[in-house]
Amino acid sequence: MRLAAMLPNGRGGLYRGRITVVSGRIVDVGPLPDGGPDDQTDVDFTPHVALPGFIDLQLNGAFGHDITTDPSKMWPIGERLLSHGVTAFLPTVVTSPPQQRQAAYAAIRSRPAGYRGAMPLGLHIEGPELAPDYAGVHPRTELVSGPEGLSAELLRQADVVALMTVAPEVQSASTSIKQLVEAGIAVSLGHTAATAAQASAALDAGASALTHVFNGMGPLHHREVGAAGAGLLHPHAYVSLIADDHHLSEEAIQIAWRLAGPGRICLVTDAMAGMDAPAGTYRIGSEIVECGEAARSRNGSLAGSLLTMPRAVRQVQRVTGATWDEMAAISSTNPAALLHDADRGRLVPGRRADIAIVNPQLQPVATMLEGRIAYRRTERISVPQSPSTNRKRESEALASAAIGIDIGGTAFKAAVFDGAKLGRVLRGSTGPDKPVAAVLASIREAIDELMRTADGADVRGVGIGCTGIVDGPSGVVIEATNLGWRDVNVPAGVGRDLGLPVVLDHDVYLGARAEWETGRGVCAASMLYVSVGTGVASRHFTLAGTERGSSQLAGEMGFVPVGSDNRPLEQVASGRAISDAYRRETGRALSVAQIMAASSEDPVAARVWSTAMDALAHGLATGVCLSDPEIVVLGGGLSKAGRELLEAVGPRLEALLAPLRQSPPIALAAHADLSGVVGAALHAGLWTHRSPLPQGPLNGSPREGS
Repeated sequence: MRLAAMLPNGRGGLYRGRITVVSGRIVDVGPLPDGGPDDQTDVDFTPHVALPGFIDLQLNGAFGHDITTDPSKMWPIGERLLSHGVTAFLPTVVTSPPQQRQAAYAAIRSRPAGYRGAMPLGLHIEGPELAPDYAGVHPRTELVSGPEGLSAELLRQADVVALMTVAPEVQSASTSIKQLVEAGIAVSLGHTAATAAQASAALDAGASALTHVFNGMGPLHHREVGAAGAGLLHPHAYVSLIADDHHLSEEAIQIAWRLAGPGRICLVTDAMAGMDAPAGTYRIGSEIVECGEAARSRNGSLAGSLLTMPRAVRQVQRVTGATWDEMAAISSTNPAALLHDADRGRLVPGRRADIAIVNPQLQPVATMLEGRIAYRRTERISVPQSPSTNRKRESEALASAAIGIDIGGTAFKAAVFDGAKLGRVLRGSTGPDKPVAAVLASIREAIDELMRTADGADVRGVGIGCTGIVDGPSGVVIEATNLGWRDVNVPAGVGRDLGLPVVLDHDVYLGARAEWETGRGVCAASMLYVSVGTGVASRHFTLAGTERGSSQLAGEMGFVPVGSDNRPLEQVASGRAISDAYRRETGRALSVAQIMAASSEDPVAARVWSTAMDALAHGLATGVCLSDPEIVVLGGGLSKAGRELLEAVGPRLEALLAPLRQSPPIALAAHADLSGVVGAALHAGLWTHRSPLPQGPLNGSPREGS
């Protein structure tokens, strides 16, 4: 099974990628070539986004069913959770008589034949070792306060218990924490009046999380921050959040985000039977709960929630501006890590192919279990219009698009990029024989043409990459020898009366950015991008960013001397240099592709091609030795040579590096010679992959996520 979708790129944004699944496991993740899914793609979900399936660590009930009252209902609940993008969950048993817990142990061991739903990963036993003053809906008559606690019982059921919530100050807590952790059961602190010192001691003793932080625990106080403060400040403790409008204010979510961040937050619903059920009266354990806008006990206090995982993620994103990577972390990666589940939580090779396919508003479109589509939404998803926002239809992909333009030494290319794909590419000629005004006028004509034929795309800006020495912030090409330009303000020249922002940067930086964020570099920790076209230049990217140099000239590999005569690399190995060298010896003008094709029979073509590949390999070896990249990506016009280019330069690079190291893998740019166009569109900064959700009121009715 091979599926195409937009994927988080590890940099905060998205790229168009493909996930390959064999026997229920992910075996490969990588970018799709430009042109979109091919005959090797079985299902295409683009422009929707693939995230690791949501994992809910606290689900008391849903769809009219309470798990504590009737634990067997966890299975039909699990089947319906697929429509929420949930692929795994912890059925939660609140404080109740022992026979209820025994029924839950039996129920989770009784998986129905042919079950295809979200997987119960084990029970979450919430109570009875809780503080009476913060018990909430937990019946105080069933709480345990003696030295024995519940650990002996849970140790006998360790194969079906995944998590227990305890108050660290109760008499049995220290013994329970030690024994449960040793048995592989995670322990979370909640429903507690503990001081910060008590909570910190419990976390240091093996407890690993806080249950619905801020709720069911003492408040933050300037002289005693309590369990909430201790957990948020602890370097390793996970904190679960009920991110709806009732349990936490926006300021509380922001505090948790600032202190715990996307590395330690686990979103939970704490949903009860009224979730996705008609308004009315339901149960959570022995408590009667009225469900309308929220789930409240008869005394008016909150009693679980009506929240869904998609709404929880949307709320956090709206409040914090979380990126796609961060949303995946708080909804799946962190919950899996808390449970020490190495099979789930990430879309990487080796993990289960449990996948939530969502639209840009985090509404589930499909859910996959072990690479098979277990749920697919059939009705069209409506996105309500907001008075304060002009929201696009769900079918119109990723909210906005930008025009990208790549100005090279012989030609420019321009296209609309909507985050998922490039539109029609327009081209025009450049060069030192072309007047600046004429080139800029031609670029403006291309922009106007793309605006007229954008097929409904919401074009929000124009990004331009240009060869030469470029001052991006001022929009000025200081000098471009290949173009014959000096001190040219490109945005001013093409953007007059356009009504859109126009931004400029160096073409190779933008091409590298495209490959780093949406192409061959997305799965790497570092990348050396080398553009070989009219000239030769490079850019090194790492997870820490890229270094432009004190004079903004870092990466000018084309000026590295190579060969016995110490000629600059781009005078030997660039596309123009290869064509010029052949023409000087034969008097005939051939393209690089023609020279490469003739090299098997034409000795001059063979010599010119071999000399260029020797020089390019020396340039690459210099770059590799200086930057130690995980991958080398070749872009620019010469990358269209395809496999022949890799087969020519790869062995040469391996031989040069052999005394020091193995050669890093070399790949052709996913966007080929259009990387600069994609990067320019990304640079426009208005295809908002870092903020995918419209700002304003949450979608849907209060009952969907209260």
